[in-house]
Amino acid sequence: MPFTRLYLRGKLDELAFDEEVLALRFHAPAKSGMVVGSGGGSYDALRWDGSCSMSLEAEMVTRTRPARPKAARIRWHRLGVGMQDALVAASPAVKESRVRRGKECRGAMTGDVSAACEKADQALSDSIMEYVRTNGSVPEPETPWPPSIPRGRALPRVPGRPRCPLHRP
Repeated sequence: MPFTRLYLRGKLDELAFDEEVLALRFHAPAKSGMVVGSGGGSYDALRWDGSCSMSLEAEMVTRTRPARPKAARIRWHRLGVGMQDALVAASPAVKESRVRRGKECRGAMTGDVSAACEKADQALSDSIMEYVRTNGSVPEPETPWPPSIPRGRALPRVPGRPRCPLHRP
């Protein structure tokens, strides 16, 4: 697996207590020179919705899975059609949740929606996460992320998401 699952030990900015994040890279502390902070290293991590949280201090996360880990909501309409089709074909739970979301939300993706729509949208997100967590395979994204950018440059800004400089010099 190209990532490690980590869980927040506390609330941090937009991240919730017990939220599951996917650690992409560990930055070990400097072996020489002055150490600022705890010196335990940090992680570059992605949330389940694809937004990132850079430099999570190692002390803020654990590998011990909580009883009910939280996760950022996956927005169905932001997934590519190929990914949506693959998830629906592979998981009966995703298929059922998608149908229920369609009935409750009537095509609405954002904005002023009913409580039933919100609940159905969360159930769809949860079913996708459960499928992937139990080793469900997913196809490569139609648009690779992160996009190919020169080393040392920050990833492009995505509206509504924090800046994500995963590529460092």
